[in-house]
Amino acid sequence: MKRPTHILYLLVISIIFTQLPLLCTAQKSQQYIPYRIGNKWGISDTLGKMLIQPKFDEALFMNEKGYIKVRKGKNWGIFGPEGKFITRIKYEKIVDQMVFGNFYIYKKYNIHSNSYRQGIIDSSGHTIIPARFSSATFAYQNNKVIIVSYPNQGKKRQIGFVDTTGKFLLQHLYSNVIFNKNSYIKLQDPSTDLFGLMNPNGKMILPFNYGKIFDFQEGLILVKDYNALYTGGFHFMDQYGKPAFKGRFHTVIGGFSNGLVAIGNEKGKFGYIDRQGNQIIDLNYDEATEFRNGVAIVKKGDFYGVIDLHEKIVEPFVYEDLKWDQPVSKSGSMKEISKTNHYTSSLIIGVINGKRIYGLLHKEYKLPIKYRYLHPNSNNLQGFKGYIFQENNCYGVLDSTGKIVLPPVFESIIPAISEGRFPVLQTNSNIIKYGVGMLVKEKTGLGLVDSAGKFIKPFIFYPRFNGFKDGIALVQDTVRTKWRYSIINKKGNPISDFTFEEVRQVKNGFIIFKNAENDKIKITGFGLINSEGKIVTQQSYRRVSNFTDEGIALVDKEAGTGIIDKNGNEIIPAIYDLKPLGSSEEGPILHCGYLLVYDLKNNRPVGYMSLKQKKFWQD
Repeated sequence: MKRPTHILYLLVISIIFTQLPLLCTAQKSQQYIPYRIGNKWGISDTLGKMLIQPKFDEALFMNEKGYIKVRKGKNWGIFGPEGKFITRIKYEKIVDQMVFGNFYIYKKYNIHSNSYRQGIIDSSGHTIIPARFSSATFAYQNNKVIIVSYPNQGKKRQIGFVDTTGKFLLQHLYSNVIFNKNSYIKLQDPSTDLFGLMNPNGKMILPFNYGKIFDFQEGLILVKDYNALYTGGFHFMDQYGKPAFKGRFHTVIGGFSNGLVAIGNEKGKFGYIDRQGNQIIDLNYDEATEFRNGVAIVKKGDFYGVIDLHEKIVEPFVYEDLKWDQPVSKSGSMKEISKTNHYTSSLIIGVINGKRIYGLLHKEYKLPIKYRYLHPNSNNLQGFKGYIFQENNCYGVLDSTGKIVLPPVFESIIPAISEGRFPVLQTNSNIIKYGVGMLVKEKTGLGLVDSAGKFIKPFIFYPRFNGFKDGIALVQDTVRTKWRYSIINKKGNPISDFTFEEVRQVKNGFIIFKNAENDKIKITGFGLINSEGKIVTQQSYRRVSNFTDEGIALVDKEAGTGIIDKNGNEIIPAIYDLKPLGSSEEGPILHCGYLLVYDLKNNRPVGYMSLKQKKFWQD
């Protein structure tokens, strides 16, 4: 009887899928590890089987992709993760980290000096840029264009452009290169000092005819004619290098924002035009700013006011001075303009009768210009949108609509929110004290207040408070006449009865402490406590590093350094020189999953070791 064809198909597919894990395992690339025997280095597999017998003076991992650089004498080469050399051993220097999948290499320019020339090779060892330039850098995170800097010729540095195949895009050399937004590159001619503009594809869209070229704003770029270096000559070009519209202007304020830009004439009068060059607001004002969130500051005669995009008066002309918190300079200065093509700061500062007052003007909400103080950086912190303000020499908190969240009864407020708690600052008898929450001066005394203005409970104030992280905070107080640290939760309660001489919060909810004690136990040296207040390790370490993402930390003892896990277990005994801790808090660095043991006394690497203590060296 003939077997149905579809059953055979199903059988074949079933066999293939059954064998897939075996096929994938077989195709998985082998990892190679530098291996030292005596004074020479070779390369082995993960079991210690030698692939290349020791014959190099040094061999080290370069990066997490498995590349290994080897040295013979003074020259280096690269051994690839596929099990073969991708370069000969001929370079004086090789940068370990890859940039857009490529390596920077160096060759000595003069055997009698330390002058080097730089080039670039790809991950297969093919030369992209020969090592004959002063520098070679990928341009503006765009791996289509590479900047190469030539050896100094005369007084001005010479700069050119090469693509990723090593082909020169332009033969011209430049004295200055400045990156604009959207990967456009501003170039300066060394012979005339005039500027031109190159697009991301390497094409010159503006010739070297301009005294200044500014940044793009809302699709248009402001330029200044070379023969008008000091006054006038401003006009706009599009992204293709064509005039956006006819007309040149004496003064331009910043760039386009909210579809308009402020322009001024030689008589000092200002108005606004749109992106087609149409005069939207006439030249009726003595001063003008850029629009921010639909409003702009203007001046008529001796007083300032605020108008919207339709020239409707938003704030009357009663201010002796009025300015944005972060003003923009005249004539297209782009330094203070945000990188998102918008002017985002809506905080406004005014002066009436010689007194400075603050407000907030925004298309969605408005805070009247009446406050003695509004902190410009306290909005939108950890989900809370609000501002610290001052009235009658006391501080409070407003939300973004102007509603009072916390009344102005505080002596001072630190402009930060710490997981729903406002750190506060109180001065009492010239002693500065930080609180866990807000300091509220009421008949009920002091209390802990959250960002909604709600009392949590009465609490103790501490001389030092570092803010909440992962639900806990480190605070300092005097215990038995000694300055000691405690750890509290967001309700203000201690999570442990221990106090500490030093504390430092690290990743994964752990706190590293020094010299812990309570009424029964005293721990000398550094240890570890978790966010629940449990002492994880009581070892007398001299130092403990931060934990890495892998959940391991360096520890330091008299005998050497080692590795502990999150449970405080020493997975590598503290008898090696893994890394000098010193004042560094950085955790252990793994090289493709392996630790590099170092001989600090003789300043040389010993060899690599796995986290299971398998050593890849023999003395």
